[in-house]
Amino acid sequence: GAQGGPPAPAAAAVEEDWRISVDEVHLERRIGGGASGTTYLASWQGAPVAVKVASSGGSGLESWKTEVTTLTMLRHPNVVRYMGAVVAPPTYCLVLEYCEAGDVRMYLDKGPTPPGFFWRVAEGVALGMAYLHKRDMLHRDLKCSNVLLSSDGGVKLTDFGLAVQIDQERSRGWVGAAEIGTFRWMAPEVARREGYHRSADVYSFAMVLFELLTHQVPFSERPAMQAAAAVALHGVRPPLPTGTPPAIASIVTACWAAKPSQRPSFRKLVTELAAAKKALDPSDHAWLDAADGHPPGAATPTGNRLTDPSPPPPRDVPDSAQLRPQAQSMWGSEHRGDGDFEPAGGVARTASGP
Repeated sequence: GAQGGPPAPAAAAVEEDWRISVDEVHLERRIGGGASGTTYLASWQGAPVAVKVASSGGSGLESWKTEVTTLTMLRHPNVVRYMGAVVAPPTYCLVLEYCEAGDVRMYLDKGPTPPGFFWRVAEGVALGMAYLHKRDMLHRDLKCSNVLLSSDGGVKLTDFGLAVQIDQERSRGWVGAAEIGTFRWMAPEVARREGYHRSADVYSFAMVLFELLTHQVPFSERPAMQAAAAVALHGVRPPLPTGTPPAIASIVTACWAAKPSQRPSFRKLVTELAAAKKALDPSDHAWLDAADGHPPGAATPTGNRLTDPSPPPPRDVPDSAQLRPQAQSMWGSEHRGDGDFEPAGGVARTASGP
């Protein structure tokens, strides 16, 4: 961002048909915020909407441009609906559907969750991600705080500020090495700064399922960067709760497999979740319906390591201490204030209710 406003490409990201006049939008109250922007409940043409106002810094503008470009291409029941954008330098906004029930992370924290909540979110996220991947799009920051709930029961993926389109012909679906995302949900190959593809989002989905089972964030007992190092360098995974139905445990462990090629596609996961839902007996369904989730299982002294851990990292990436300066230079001021080094914590609540 510059004093004289952003460069022309920022405004050019929004086609004329998608532009909304700043005078048409009436802000009511703040409902979320982070380094890349602040989100408000607002009214537009008499209807409630969520308006995400981009911050004036460079990261805010880049995130805004990425979301505009991405959301313009997406139309699916499980993706937050894009209404348009405000281009009124120095003000740049996204206008999105308003999801009254907030995001899934808030819902899990607040509790209790209603019967069927596990299935509703798991299947909705899998369907939305299958659609994204079919469109050659990676989300790169999938977690429960980036999944919204509408009052009619809808489940919507949101926060596409880190999304990327993959070039199938030139790269065969691979994305160049970059440590992008949020540490607790980050695939090991991403944390190691190796090339990655759709399967990195599938790993993050395993952590979303862990959240739905436990109502806790992954590795809540340790700092986020330490969690990323344990996953990436030592093959550690968070312990599933005692009593997790085998069919669900099998899906989770397949999604967080050390080898990306062994993780199922979201298209396959949609089918597997439906089959598991049909096959589970009433006691398993009752277990999944526990209103406050189930505590994670006991961790071993060395952590819960996979039997087939990732290959050892290069010698120049020995431990989490090496990840810290790299994360600081990459994410700058977007770290959360709790030392978790997680990008734009509040922006995860894009379009969510209070």
